[in-house]
Amino acid sequence: MNADILLISLLRGSVRKIYAFWIFKRKKLYVMSELNIGFNLLGKINSLRQSRTFLLFIVFMALLLDNILVTVVVPIIPDFLYEQQAEDAQRESKPTNVYAKYENYSIIPSNFTPAETEVPDIIENTVQKESVYIGVLFASKAIAQLITNPFVGPLTNRIGFHIPMFTGLSIMFISTLVFAFGESYGVLLTARMVQGIGSSASTVSGMGMLAQRYTDQEERGAAMGIALSGLAFGVLIGPPFGGFMYDFVGKESPFLVIAGLALLNGFLQLSVLDPGNDTNAVMEGAPLLQLLRDPYILIGAGMVDSTMLPLMGYLVDIRHVSVYGSVYAIADVAFCIGFAVGPSVSGELISVVGFPWMVRGMAFLNIIFAPLCIFLRNPPPKEDKQMILMNEELPITYVTAKQTDYHAVEDGEACD
Repeated sequence: MNADILLISLLRGSVRKIYAFWIFKRKKLYVMSELNIGFNLLGKINSLRQSRTFLLFIVFMALLLDNILVTVVVPIIPDFLYEQQAEDAQRESKPTNVYAKYENYSIIPSNFTPAETEVPDIIENTVQKESVYIGVLFASKAIAQLITNPFVGPLTNRIGFHIPMFTGLSIMFISTLVFAFGESYGVLLTARMVQGIGSSASTVSGMGMLAQRYTDQEERGAAMGIALSGLAFGVLIGPPFGGFMYDFVGKESPFLVIAGLALLNGFLQLSVLDPGNDTNAVMEGAPLLQLLRDPYILIGAGMVDSTMLPLMGYLVDIRHVSVYGSVYAIADVAFCIGFAVGPSVSGELISVVGFPWMVRGMAFLNIIFAPLCIFLRNPPPKEDKQMILMNEELPITYVTAKQTDYHAVEDGEACD
C-alpha cells in the first residue's frame, strides 16, 4: 500500500515537472517569437528609413495635403463670409422709415413709392467687402510663407531637414483644425497665416531631403516631378472636394478629413524620419546672401515651375556647397511672391486697365524674361568647385595626394 502511494506521488511530481517544463518552453518560445517580431519590425523601419521611394511618398503626401488645404477653401470661404457679413450688416442696420420726410405733411404725394427712397443696399456693400476680405485671406498664406522662408532655409542647414519637416506638418494640422471650427474672419485669417508658416517648413525641408537623397540629376528631376505632382493634384482635388463636403456634410467636414490624413502622415514621419541621424545637420551650407548674389540662381528662381527645383539643386552642386536648405528657401520665396502679389494686385489692375490688358502685360513680362533662360543651358561652375569636379574625374591623383603611406605615394609617382 505504501509502495503504491509512493509511486503515485512520484508520478504526480513527474507530471508537474513535465507540465512546468512545457509551460516554461512555451513562454520562452512566445517571448522569442515576440522578440523576433520586434526585430523584424525594427528591421523594416530601418529599411524604410533607407528607402528613397518611401521618403518621396512622404514628401508627396505633405505637398498634396498642403495644397488641398490651400484650395479647399475656394468654394467654402466666399459663401461662408457672405453669410457672416450679411448677418452682421442686417444686425447693424436700423429699419428705415420711408415716410419720415413726409411726417409733417398731412397729405403724402400720390406718386410716392418706398422704392424711391435712399435705402442702403446691404447686399451690394456686403459683396464689395467680401471681395476684399477674400483677396486678403488668400494672399495671407503666401505672405506668411514668404516671410518665413529666409529663416527656415538657414535653419535646415544647422539642424537638418527632419525636424522642420515634422514641425511644418504639425503646424498645418493645427491650422486645419482652426479652419474647421473658426467662426470669424479674424480666426480664419490667423489660420491661413499659420498654414503659411507650416508650408514654408515642410516645402523647403521636403525639397531639400529629395535633393540630398537623389544625387543623380536625372533621378533628382524625376523624383521632384513626382513630388510636385502632389501640388498639382492638391490644387485639382481641393475645390470639388471642398464644395461637395460643404454642401452635403458641413463646413467642418473637409477640414477634419484633411486633418486626419495629416495625422496619418505625421505618424509615418515619426516612424521613418530619424532626426538624430540627420547627416545634413552637421554640414554648413552657403550663406543665404551669397546665394542671392549668384545671378544664375536668381534667373533660376524666376522660373516658377517644376523645372526650377531640380535646377536649383544642380546650381548649388556646381557653384556652392551641396547643402540645399537655403536655395530651396529662395525658390519657395519666388513661388510665394506670385501667390502673394497676384490676389493682392490683380483686382486693382483689372479695374484700371481691364482683364485683357493685364493678361497681355503678363505675357510681355514672360517674353522679356524668356531669353535669360539661355544662360541656364550650361551654367559654369565656380573656380573652386571646378577644381573639385576635376579631381573627382581623376580619382587616382586625388587618392595619391591623400595617402599617408609614403611607399604608396612613391609607387604612384613611379607609375606616373
